[in-house]
Amino acid sequence: MLTPIIKMLDRARTEKAESDAGYFDMLLYTGEMVVKLVVAGLVAGLHDDKDRRRYYSEYRLARADSLGKWIEVLDEVLLGPSAQFLDEMARPTCVDLTRKTEAGSWQAGALAD
Repeated sequence: MLTPIIKMLDRARTEKAESDAGYFDMLLYTGEMVVKLVVAGLVAGLHDDKDRRRYYSEYRLARADSLGKWIEVLDEVLLGPSAQFLDEMARPTCVDLTRKTEAGSWQAGALAD
């Protein structure tokens, strides 16, 4: 596991001992950090093309004022025209994020009830 994620989870454990509200906030911050790491990694895996899709994605992320912009770039990289320019090392992550899950999988269980 990455060191920043370990540190954020340790901080969340510390907040859990102090208050529920602090713990909730730390979990939100940790989730935001994980989303941003995934998006930044996928954008880094884009090859340069004549339409400069990688540059456009980086430009939008550098000027993002909310997590919603990061999600829009993620959607564009995974499902939009940028997906065809993903590096071979980034493709397994793309497949994992876009694959439909079966009813008995842990992903489906996490969303149920």
